[in-house]
Amino acid sequence: MKKLLLLTGIVTLLFSFQLIAQVVPNGSFEDWENFGNYENPYFWDTPNPETSLVGLTTVTKEDSVVYDGTYSARLTTLDIIGIMIAPGLLTLGSFDVDFITQEITFGGGEPFTDCPAKLTGWYKYTPAGSDFFSVSVYLTKNTVDTIAVGAILQATPASEWTQFEVPLIYFSAEDPDTVNMIIMSSLAPITPGSVLLVDKLEFQGGVGIEEELLESYVDFYHDQSNQTVQINYHFTSEQTVFVSLFNIVGQPVKKLRERKVMNGQEVIDLRGYPAGIYLIEVRSGSERMVKKLIF
Repeated sequence: MKKLLLLTGIVTLLFSFQLIAQVVPNGSFEDWENFGNYENPYFWDTPNPETSLVGLTTVTKEDSVVYDGTYSARLTTLDIIGIMIAPGLLTLGSFDVDFITQEITFGGGEPFTDCPAKLTGWYKYTPAGSDFFSVSVYLTKNTVDTIAVGAILQATPASEWTQFEVPLIYFSAEDPDTVNMIIMSSLAPITPGSVLLVDKLEFQGGVGIEEELLESYVDFYHDQSNQTVQINYHFTSEQTVFVSLFNIVGQPVKKLRERKVMNGQEVIDLRGYPAGIYLIEVRSGSERMVKKLIF
């Protein structure tokens, strides 16, 4: 009986570890740390340490408008006494603000070794003017190697709790060691008065085997000289494929193709796009593969 109980305990521990690997740190914003004149959710950094010096906080604990649990996070874009306009901002890493150029740079993150397919969460949004909010996810390794990225931009007001999804685009087969996430109540134009409530952030699904399966039927040739991509298909039966282009932070640029294929090739002309780094995705059913393009 003791051996059975011990084995059951080990299985439970391993199963719990697998679940924890998918969890966003304090993703439902239930735990907050009090610093006297402001609070921050555990694991998350905000502009509050700086803005609280003038009596303002862009991120606050919300207990009356909640989707899950006891609290949600309220992000508000504020005019900081004429010095700058500060968005409500949450990040699992760290950030620095240049008060002259008003540019924000991000880095760091939390330990993370899983490969989820997407981030989901719930939000309410009241934009000021033509403002919109953003959610970005970055999986990295050794602080410099980008394993996967994903981002959404949303301008549509939502007075009821609405779910969002951030699909992650992978362009490395390695496992990450760090996750960073950036949530902002404003991006461009940054407009005082925009309010975003966010709750119940979760990672969903996984990738890896699906990409390997698709890679046995599809291959790419990227001609940098004339900005074209040749895609070769080697399916054993007719398949519907979707080809899409993303920028380096995972934002969709254009859906390039949707067609039925089996064997053969097609050439996609990417002339006219600004020089930079892009991701091209081929998807068939639940399987997908992504390649990095530089031109």
